[in-house]
Amino acid sequence: MAVRNELDREGPCLARRTALVIFFLALGVRLLALAELAGSPWNDVLLGDARHFDDWGRRIAAGEWRGDQVFYQAPLYPYFLGGVYALFGHAPLLVRLLQCVLGALAATWIAAGTARFASRRTSAAAGVLAALYPPAIWYELQIEKTALAYGLTALLYCLALARGELAPLPSRRTATRWALLAGILLGALTLLRENAPESPGERQQQDGRVFAQQG
Repeated sequence: MAVRNELDREGPCLARRTALVIFFLALGVRLLALAELAGSPWNDVLLGDARHFDDWGRRIAAGEWRGDQVFYQAPLYPYFLGGVYALFGHAPLLVRLLQCVLGALAATWIAAGTARFASRRTSAAAGVLAALYPPAIWYELQIEKTALAYGLTALLYCLALARGELAPLPSRRTATRWALLAGILLGALTLLRENAPESPGERQQQDGRVFAQQG
């Protein structure tokens, strides 16, 4: 009840100043971690999936947009690399910088989404935790698809909660736009992570049935 009263008083939104603090905190931590790796073999020697994605992106930048084999992994991340390499040359450092910016945005989106159902203090805490979450920072410094998937998931989380506040939507046209945007984001996430179509809603329904039986 206290949380609901606080939400009613403050409004379900994230203060702009809080959003900026979270964004720059997340970005600063990521850039600091990236600077610490400067000159280390980690930045220069790509192994495993990182090398596979990098080679694939370089081939795409060189003009092999379609390829001649079945995709070994979900293709969106290599095409992202290919686009960056086509515009700026082979620049893994730039890719890491872009992923750091996306990670900082993801922390802000998590805070903004949380503000839709919790107090501003709680949403700010969620954003700070996301900004300082070590696994997210680790993946954003790699040539690896998890960084983009994390950012898209955070954006979907934020938009889904914002959409929930508009129910029912004011017009059919608005509903169509929301559905189209959700479809584009989920489609992009599927092209990043092959298991993305496994809807979390199904798991939530199963959990709901379990709780109902226990009740």
